[in-house]
Amino acid sequence: MSDYVLFSPLGLSDPTRGNFDGAFLHILRHLQPKKAYLFMTSEICHYDELDNRYEIMGQRVCSHEGFDCEFIKIKNPDLTDPHLFGNFYFLFEDIIRKIKNENPGLKILINLSSSTPQMKEALHLICATSTYKLYPVQVVSPAGRGNKSDPVGEDYDIEREWANLIDNEKDLNPEKRINMVELDNVSLLFSREIIKGSLLAYDYNSALTIARNIRELIGDDAVNLIEAAFHRMSLNLPQAEKLASRAGFDMFPVKNEPAKTIFEYILSLRLKVLRREYADFIRAISPVLTDLFEQYINNRTDLSLKKDLCYKNSKGIYIMSRERLISKGLYEAFIKEFEAPVFEDRPLCAANIVPLIIIKSDDDMVKNYALNLRKVEASVRNIVAHQIVNLDDQGIKDITSFTSQQILSFLTFIFSRTYNTFYKNHMLESYDELNREIVSRMQ
Repeated sequence: MSDYVLFSPLGLSDPTRGNFDGAFLHILRHLQPKKAYLFMTSEICHYDELDNRYEIMGQRVCSHEGFDCEFIKIKNPDLTDPHLFGNFYFLFEDIIRKIKNENPGLKILINLSSSTPQMKEALHLICATSTYKLYPVQVVSPAGRGNKSDPVGEDYDIEREWANLIDNEKDLNPEKRINMVELDNVSLLFSREIIKGSLLAYDYNSALTIARNIRELIGDDAVNLIEAAFHRMSLNLPQAEKLASRAGFDMFPVKNEPAKTIFEYILSLRLKVLRREYADFIRAISPVLTDLFEQYINNRTDLSLKKDLCYKNSKGIYIMSRERLISKGLYEAFIKEFEAPVFEDRPLCAANIVPLIIIKSDDDMVKNYALNLRKVEASVRNIVAHQIVNLDDQGIKDITSFTSQQILSFLTFIFSRTYNTFYKNHMLESYDELNREIVSRMQ
């Protein structure tokens, strides 16, 4: 059983002409659709009412070839000007859209060989601009050129035509005259270029909106990967991984938690820099500083930060404890590096982890970069968080002495020292690798 349905305007070479199948009948015979939607103008409606020739001959071909097909007549008795292009484009477009909605999962064959040149041109254009996949079909005349026999009219004799139909005799006429037409889909070409531009700008929301409209043309894998990128950028990592897995693509360079979440957050900061969203970049630094600094303490020193130095309050927030700093013999050294002369219990944050990095780390570069990052957080972030500002990269450097790229390099360096086995420089280009994969899946 085929997975086709057929949309076919009917013309004066249907259902048969010169003892051969007309285009509609020949497509029916060889591609065996489950349904055939037959479009009839005023003249064709007249012939249909005379003898029901189109359905009768269609049913006989189905029986002869051993398959079933449902025939749906689309009658337009008032359509008397089949030579006018403007009469058909939007009408055909609407009909084909309805056929698609009525037949989910089935492929729509479009007969390009019956009817008037204007109808054929309208269907060509629809096939070339549709946002979903259509399957245009042309049928060559038996002689390979224009049909010289008389067109079908009122004197059509169904029994005689059937008895003399050469296409029924496979030994006499073994050749199929069907061509599946390969058309460049203009909608696909334009939309694909727009998607590529959106990917270059890391604008996955725009890319996804367009991709969903042409899903049938670019395929489920490409759309799933674009949607995965969108969720990845939003840090909805489980959903991103689920969608990427559907497309058979391993998206994440870091696998283990919490390193995976921290690294993906750093990548999201990199995207903000590449998109010149500098104020958002600065606003978003604090959460990753706290998590990254905590993991550095846990992985590169003899402390387990939350376990050894913190407790949870009634709201479930981790509080760094003055008493525990004293009990661990860290308080005096901590105060020397802290930003205030005294320390009282306060929520865990980058400001009260940096002194521990200075005390416990034996890596001078990590100490220096941690101090630099804390300086960025304390200076530029407070300005951006409490004022309406138009911040650019030069503005960040004027306030902190560091560019956005330098700030990113501080983060990735500390990450690399925190997780020695996880980080390689090319991993920062993970989104670019994903973009290349999406483009390759759209081809």
